[in-house]
Amino acid sequence: MSGNESKEKLVYYESIRGRLQEMLKGLGDNPVVNLEIGSGGSPTFDLITQMRELADNELYLSVDSDEEIGRLENGLEGFNDNFITIHADAREMPFVEDNSVDEITMTNVVGLSKMRQRDSLTKLFKELCRVSKNDGRIVITEVLSPDRFSLEFYFEGELKTGTTVSGAGWDLVIEKMDEEPEAIKEYYPAFSDDYVVRKPFQLVLKCVKK
Repeated sequence: MSGNESKEKLVYYESIRGRLQEMLKGLGDNPVVNLEIGSGGSPTFDLITQMRELADNELYLSVDSDEEIGRLENGLEGFNDNFITIHADAREMPFVEDNSVDEITMTNVVGLSKMRQRDSLTKLFKELCRVSKNDGRIVITEVLSPDRFSLEFYFEGELKTGTTVSGAGWDLVIEKMDEEPEAIKEYYPAFSDDYVVRKPFQLVLKCVKK
């Protein structure tokens, strides 16, 4: 990355930080912050499968590394002004404050991206635990190209409840491994015929601060 590109990125991140701070001011004393990684510029699995709109005190951050999609920074129709799309790498989100996010969702990110490598997952989870509140949840849903191997490699074994990876000041704990999540069947009806072959899953993690 050139010096100019680096400077542009810092300016962009600072502008996003300022915008987020202004948005949070309007959400009252107890804002709820949701962060979606790899959404493609729109809130996908969480909002659509639950058929809900954002609450008045809820902020939805959509982070995607695709430059063309990720720069759609205007509020999405139907989700009022509490939704923002940000062009960024989820492994580096300096515009998100420490201990500020209630829940993080990732759909088809690990299996379809460069996040499969252990080093990338290590950087990703370190950053996600930094921004997560204590006991904040990270929900990983894999359908299109389910990649258990990379996650098993990161967690050094089977993806089962209680398995823990420790970092500097946090523990990442598997809270639930769901191999037949009903919401996936409803959201991806086109894959019902080869559902068993694909073996999609939903992994729920909890970030415990120490």
